[in-house]
Amino acid sequence: MAEALALIGLVSAVVNFADVGTRVAERLRDFRKSGQQLPGQLSDVSAQLDLLIDIANQVRGETVLKQLSERRRTALLQTINGCTRRTQELATMIEKIAISEGDSRATRVVKAFRAIGQESKIQAVVRVLETYKSLIALNLLQDTLRYPNEVVRTMGVEHYQVPSLKVLQFWGRVETLQTVATCLRPCVCESPKIAVLFGMGGAGKTQIALEYCKQSWKSREFRHIFWVDATSLESIQHSYKKIASCLAGGPEIAQGLKSTVEFVKDAVGRLSTPWLIVYDNFDSPRKVTSIQEFLPNEEKGCGAILFTSRHLDACRLGATVRVDPMSVPDSLDLFFCRTHLERSNSNIALARKIIIRLGCLPLAIDQAAAFIRSRQLNLNNFNEQFVKLSTTSLWSTTPQIWEYKKRIGKEESQTALSICTTWEMSFGELEGNLPRQQSIGRLLSFLALFGRSDISEKLAVALTKQQDQSILETTIFLTDGTWDNHKFQDTLVELYGLSILQSIDLGPDVSSFSLHPMIAEWLKLRIDLREQILFIEAASNALNEILGRRLEDLERCFFEDGQKLLGYIENLMDSSHELISDDSELGGISVDAMTTFARYYCHFEKYDESEAMYKKIIEVYDRDLNARDISKLDIFHDLGLCLREAGKFSEAEVVFEKAIEGKIARVGKDHPSTLRSMNGLGVTNRRAQNYDRAEQILSYVVDVGPRVLGLQNPLYRSTINNFAVLLRYQNRLTEAQQYVEKSLVLHLEASGFFNVSTLDSHRCLGLILRDQGKLKEAEEIFLRNLEGQEKLWGPLHSSTLFTISVLEKLYLKIGLENKAKEMRERMHGELGHSLLRDWQLRA
Repeated sequence: MAEALALIGLVSAVVNFADVGTRVAERLRDFRKSGQQLPGQLSDVSAQLDLLIDIANQVRGETVLKQLSERRRTALLQTINGCTRRTQELATMIEKIAISEGDSRATRVVKAFRAIGQESKIQAVVRVLETYKSLIALNLLQDTLRYPNEVVRTMGVEHYQVPSLKVLQFWGRVETLQTVATCLRPCVCESPKIAVLFGMGGAGKTQIALEYCKQSWKSREFRHIFWVDATSLESIQHSYKKIASCLAGGPEIAQGLKSTVEFVKDAVGRLSTPWLIVYDNFDSPRKVTSIQEFLPNEEKGCGAILFTSRHLDACRLGATVRVDPMSVPDSLDLFFCRTHLERSNSNIALARKIIIRLGCLPLAIDQAAAFIRSRQLNLNNFNEQFVKLSTTSLWSTTPQIWEYKKRIGKEESQTALSICTTWEMSFGELEGNLPRQQSIGRLLSFLALFGRSDISEKLAVALTKQQDQSILETTIFLTDGTWDNHKFQDTLVELYGLSILQSIDLGPDVSSFSLHPMIAEWLKLRIDLREQILFIEAASNALNEILGRRLEDLERCFFEDGQKLLGYIENLMDSSHELISDDSELGGISVDAMTTFARYYCHFEKYDESEAMYKKIIEVYDRDLNARDISKLDIFHDLGLCLREAGKFSEAEVVFEKAIEGKIARVGKDHPSTLRSMNGLGVTNRRAQNYDRAEQILSYVVDVGPRVLGLQNPLYRSTINNFAVLLRYQNRLTEAQQYVEKSLVLHLEASGFFNVSTLDSHRCLGLILRDQGKLKEAEEIFLRNLEGQEKLWGPLHSSTLFTISVLEKLYLKIGLENKAKEMRERMHGELGHSLLRDWQLRA
């Protein structure tokens, strides 16, 4: 039912867009018929809309949509809705500047001036529409290409006009080359075959194209191969002059630029034997919008065209061949070929770490290998100093003899490209003015601090809630002072179209994206040295905003979300260590955020990391906190919890007693903060089997709790449960059941079932019933509890494993061997876990 409704909603969105787009296209045609002069950006909007509407109509039928996965349907729905929004914006702009027959002269003048002011806005909308169109076509609607079997070959004069930019030894890419060959195989057809090598900067597109030229020339697949630098209009025109000279057999060719272009188009189109033209570095479609005007006039039907591009819009030109990073084996071959190092086992292991860190990008591997060879570096030292080298000379220098070059702008000579140069050029293709480009770049650098996979929009939203936003400008994503999800989505689409983002996931409420490992590293390196600590601090505060500072927030965090947030913490800590060498002040991370991170690590059983964080915070606060603020003494309390859960009961007891002593001196024995630490100390003594001392401490908190804390206070509810556990260990089962049932009722009323404290009380009740011999009732509770533990913690958390262990013993006691075996198999491989053994002892 839900799937059918989602399908209906998607069909409705497609139909709605088609209707809106058709009305706008018809309105534009009406204006043209009336002879009205509209801004230049609208000159071809009608044709673009017709194509976009045609694409939408191809998927409006349920038969097509049913073949898509749920995730692709969601992506398509978000994209179609984005198209509708932008088309409606375009319609509004058109109406503001369109002159009607009844308009007065003054109104016409106003609209004429208004049209001038609307040009940049119209251009921005048109660009986003074009990118949406490419996104639909590339990921959802690409048809399977069919090629005729008959291949026509004829004899004639041959030409091989290809630059000498090919590396001395080409590695791998066999499947990619085969795909290109299939797409471009000469055949009898009405127009040239066109393929597009599409991938991020540094992926090796140009080298693949050069290798394909070499192989197809050697095999006689093509008798004429020409190369065009498609970086800009100027570079295309320069290349056409060379081709014209080649075709004319000398320097004297037709006069004038236009004549030269027409000469090349006609001459190539009339060739009677198979020909190939490569348009390399077609990365700026908006700067070369007239690329089709340069393509040959086909007459003989034996031509092929190959584009290389990092821009998604280029994929509309022909069959798309994705160029991904190299495989690990091919990357290792390339690395050792360039470094000339011995392929020993130790070197192979170190080289594998290097190439994985470089994301298997051939340009990055080549550049790193050249750096290692020129300085005769040891691979182990290179690995250890990678971050330091990255921030200094590794990516800023290239060898004197370097095959990776490109003509930038109107320069006559070609510029040697580093891996970072290629990506900086992609940033220059972003829409809008320089401040907008800089704002997007800085925000991406900020988000890269959290890693490279599944980076959530929530992190950017949390940044906007900080009082000091002087470091990062986020107003470009705001509408009336509020975060605008659609603006953020449009920016993600634009960045994906430029191959800066590896993937995007456009959700109805929250979007996310992923980065290539090397782009993530590069984005962090773009942060100015003077601002690195400020970026880290802003990032830690933003993540702290999401995590929440209360332990109760952590108790409601389900396993999958928890693991994602845990990854953000770990990546941010790594970024802090990489960028900031002096970590005496927590590496730029605020004390509040570090405290939250430490609690989170403890929550997910990363006790060593949590302990180290707490001790570092204590160093910042000074070692003696007895006379300090209560919040600082709470750090001792949290450290005690961490040590206790790690099984370090003696150390935990010392820390808890120090916290209690300081709090009593500061706020008194019955203060909630003091009682919280007393509860912690009581549980520690119970875990250490000091039952009498534990009862003395916990019973005090239970007695004063209703008066000091109130029945619904989380601390009071937790203490009642802890007291019930203690009574169970003392075999006082009737008393224990009374306390745990009271605790469970209070927890359910306050927090629901899927909560850490609720599940603890629930399981304690099951243990008491089991000890009382009520095995069937206990089984029902444990099965329900296991469901909650797995949802909250995941399958391998010690708390989940403890419940499984309890069920195994229960089934053995009942005599259900098969069910006991099932539980035992679920624990297989985990029985050596020290914490699990501790749980089993308590079971």
